[in-house]
Order: sequence, then structure tokens, then C-alpha cells
Amino acid sequence: HWTTISDFDLTTGDIKIIWEPSRFDWLTDLARAYRVFGDPNYLETLNNWIEDWSKHNPMNQGPNWKCGQEASIRVMKVFTAAAILNQLNDVNSNLRILLWQHLQRIKKNIRYAIAQDNNHGTSEAAGLYIGSMWLLSLSDLEPKQRKVLNEWKEEGKRRLEERLLYLIASEGTFAQKSITYHRVVVDTLSCVLHAIRVFNEPMFSAKVLERIGRLGEWQVKMTLPEHGYAPNIGSNDGAMLENLHECEYRDFRPSSQQLFGLLNNKKVYPDGGWNEPLFWRSNQLVDQMNYHAIKY
Repeated sequence: HWTTISDFDLTTGDIKIIWEPSRFDWLTDLARAYRVFGDPNYLETLNNWIEDWSKHNPMNQGPNWKCGQEASIRVMKVFTAAAILNQLNDVNSNLRILLWQHLQRIKKNIRYAIAQDNNHGTSEAAGLYIGSMWLLSLSDLEPKQRKVLNEWKEEGKRRLEERLLYLIASEGTFAQKSITYHRVVVDTLSCVLHAIRVFNEPMFSAKVLERIGRLGEWQVKMTLPEHGYAPNIGSNDGAMLENLHECEYRDFRPSSQQLFGLLNNKKVYPDGGWNEPLFWRSNQLVDQMNYHAIKY
């Protein structure tokens, strides 16, 4: 059981070496590749790898279940891949079980994430919210399951709104004082905004939307527009949640372009390779969005 495994007794060293392959970046890579090239090998590999991961990581067993944020990232990646493949309404029983197990893991320990006052709270609230929205969109749920999912969905949104107002300062800075962890929160919110659109859920309150806008504006103002680099401020473990593009790791433009496209249907940079995440999340309407640069 994950509760019996120490973070520091693993022979691999840093546990992130184990966690990062299980963040399912390969899932969205393969989904994009299949949509672009149509080669069934991409889809076959995607399905085989999910099946293999599920087989070797049964619920609550092993290091990949130790962190609720890691479970939340997997929920967001599976949702994103299914949206890219236009399969949000075609969820087989095994995938439903996988999602349900991840939501259970997040729900049972979310108070620990909230207590850390960092991106664990925002990520886990977002994962609970997105996963519950998705399963509730399916028509053949049992009444008891639907009741539980509605409770989880409401809790996920409530906790996320509370975290955003508490952890984001009025000028847009995030509590962790880190440019890369700031981007993690921006990309988490882009995934949430995408899910809200897809499932026709009520939008955040005006106060929360204003705070999200400030968060995004701060990131844009810290980014050099000619190459997208930002100063390496604060703690940095190499995190980059959003990988729906081919830009460099240090390029923050894909993150900001996506957030503002989903937030107010506007692009903050002229067109370029940093448009791709917004392309996948906006039903390919990115070309119809106007460009409005943020003033410094």
C-alpha cells in the first residue's frame, strides 16, 4: 500500500523519476499523433500502454498512488486525450474504473493537499472537478454513483475557487513564488476552463475569473515575447504540465496563449507554434480569435 512506502527509501533516488512517466505525457502525444497522421499504431500503442499501467499499478498499490496531485494530473491527461480523440462520450468500463479509482484517491486525501497551501491544492481540486464532470456527462450511471459524483464535483469546484482566491495575490503572483510552478497553475486552469466549456458547466464567479486573469497577466509580463523565456525564479523541479506543443521547455507562450484564448477568446501573442494547445482545446477555432497584446 502506498502509505507504507517511504519517499526516500526507493533505489531510484528522487521519486519524480518514477512519477513523471506516470503523468501520461505520452498519452496526449500519441493522441495528437493519431489525429494528425491517422496511423492506427498510435492508437493501439496508447491503449496498450494505459492497459499496462493499470495492470502494474493497481489502486493504492505502489509509489504512483502516493500523491494525490499525481493522480489528478493523470485525470487531466486522460480527459485531454479523450477530447483530442473525440471520445469523451465513448468511455469503456475499464477507463471508467480507472477514473473512479483516481477520484476516490483524490477525494480521500484532499485535505492534506489543501493544507500545503501550494499547487497540490489547486491540482487536486481541479482533478476532482474535471473527473466528476466527465463521468457525470455519461448517461448510464447508477443513481448512487451520480449522487456521489455530484458531491465530488461541487466540492472540487468549491475548493478550487477558494484556493485560487487564497493563493493568488491581487497583482497575480502565486504563493509558491516560482515561475514554473506558476505555469503549472496556469495550465491546470486551462484544462479546467476547457472542461467547463465541453460539459456546459456554469463558469466561475466574476471575482475568481478576475483573479485568474491577473495570474495569466503576470506570467505574460514575466515572459520575453521574442522567444518566450522567463527568468528562472524560485523552486524548479522541471515541471511542465502542458505538453500539447513542440515549443521549448522554457517557452511560456503556449501556456499563456492557451489560458487567454479559453478565458476570453483572445490571443495575447501573434500566431505561431505556441497556438497548438489552444488549437486542441478550442475545437480548432483558434484562427477566429483576435490578438490583443497585454500592456506592460
